[in-house]
This record gives sequence, structure tokens and C-alpha cells, in this order.
Amino acid sequence: MLAGPLTLIGFAVGAIPIGHFVPPFIAPDETAVQVASMYAAHATRIRWGAMISMISLSMLAPWGIAVAVQTRRLGARSQTLCYVQIACAAISTTIIVFMCMFWAIPAFRPGDVPPDIVRVLNDIAYFLIVWPYFPFTIWVLSVGLAVLLDSGDEPVFPRWVGYFSIWNAISYLPAGFMCFFHNGPIAWTGALALYVPLASFFTWMVIITVYGFRNLRRTAGAMPPGYA
Repeated sequence: MLAGPLTLIGFAVGAIPIGHFVPPFIAPDETAVQVASMYAAHATRIRWGAMISMISLSMLAPWGIAVAVQTRRLGARSQTLCYVQIACAAISTTIIVFMCMFWAIPAFRPGDVPPDIVRVLNDIAYFLIVWPYFPFTIWVLSVGLAVLLDSGDEPVFPRWVGYFSIWNAISYLPAGFMCFFHNGPIAWTGALALYVPLASFFTWMVIITVYGFRNLRRTAGAMPPGYA
């Protein structure tokens, strides 16, 4: 479960104060020349921010597997959902690692790449941050359903976590419409397309991680003395 906090802290450091990816340092309606100039002027911090973000976000996959293992304990009905979680965690991690790569590539040869190409690469990076939301939606929904299917005397996660997961998954839906807007709340600089999905997902990660650590402590406490 430790991979969860490392993901959150690492991405926060790489994407906010270093890379300035969040809030976006480039708007969707900026010209190709403006975008290329920004990458040329801030190439070093963009490279560092992309690298730190890539390393930290890669830990999302092991965190997702740890969560899936905990929900698998809920019984036979949750085993399929466990496999769905693992698949979606792998897909989601791949998406966001590629996002970091598309921030780093335009900063690799600042000033040498045609501005139109730089802008396209930047567009791809910002699309990858939230637009392919559905693997995340399926992932969070599968966790929520697994929690709600738990009928044990000592639930692995409280039922409200299951309901919160379902609401959380729904909150990502506006991100799918960002391909239609260059400005406003559903553009990649907007609240509904960027900030709400990011805040919702990371809040969900914090909640799942807290209860995940509690489950680990409870499991360790239930082991017989001398068990290894």
C-alpha cells in the first residue's frame, strides 16, 4: 500500500512546483509559436518534472494490485472484479506514463522542432492526463462493487467506501468532452475536465490507502505468535 502515498507525493512534486503541468502552463487555445516558446524557455524544469512524474506514477500499478488483493478476500464473487482491477490498473498506469513521455519529448530538442509538432505533442500529453478516463472509471467501479458485495461480519472496507467509489467514477465523465472545447470548464484547463477528476481520483486513493493500511494492521494482529 506504500506505493499509493509515493505516487501521490511524487506526482504532486513533479507536476506542480517543478513541471508546472498542473495547473497547465499552456492553454488549449494558444498558438503553436507560443507553445514552442514555452517549451524552449522552460525545457529543463519540464524534463525534470516529466521524469519525476513518470517515476512516481509508475507506482500506481503495484498500488492497484495491492488493492485488488485485499478485495479478493471478499469471496468468490469478487474474484472477477479483482482481475478487472488489475487489468485497469495496468492500462491506466500505461496511459499516464505515456503522458509524461509526451511532455518530455518536446523539451528534448528545444527550438529544433517545428512549433506545430511541439503543440501536437503537448496536446497529446494533456489529452492523456484525463481524456482516456474510462479505464479509471471501470477500475474505481470494480473496487466499489467489490466493496458493496462484501457480506462478511468484518468488512474489508466500509460500505460507504463502495458508494463513494461509484460516485467518484461518475465524476470523471466530463473529462470525455474536453476534445470539443478549447476554453471553459470542460477544456483541459477547466474545473470539470481537469481539477474535479484529478481531485476525485486522488481523494479516492487516499481513502483506499488509509483503509488498506488498517486492513494490513488488522491482518497482522490476527496472526498467531511466531507466524512468519
